Amino acid sequence: MPISFPSNPSVNDTYTNAGVSWTWDGKHWNKLIIGSSLPSQTGNSGKYLTTNGSTISWATVVALPTQTSNSGKYLTTDGTTASWATVPITDVSLLTTNISTSGTIRAVTPFYINGQTISADYTIPAGFNAMTAGPVTVANNITVTVPDGSTWTVV
Repeated sequence: MPISFPSNPSVNDTYTNAGVSWTWDGKHWNKLIIGSSLPSQTGNSGKYLTTNGSTISWATVVALPTQTSNSGKYLTTDGTTASWATVPITDVSLLTTNISTSGTIRAVTPFYINGQTISADYTIPAGFNAMTAGPVTVANNITVTVPDGSTWTVV
């Protein structure tokens, strides 16, 4: 049975026939997908529509947790929730002598740990001092360079 659409519709007018709704876009009548075809919007504010190819459902928008007060932390997940975490230094092998001279080293514990043997050449940056907890051994053929105006103290 043919559908008898209104003869002089205005843009965005809707027409329903046999439970199917249509809307006029200024040139064509377009079938609307409404009612049971879409899941309810109730309680789904901030979510988006998704499909597995046969079923339409609402899904939660995954977003980063707030960045406020999380400087220097890294983003981690338990497989469900993203969060910020502090890098734990539990393995002293993670520490290196190649630390930026423009930065600051902050201790997260009351202990400063250094190795007992210097096994690579090292130059204290000009304008900086260095401190090593001793005793410490400088390996054969290794040089520690202390520039004029800088001091290296072994305590």
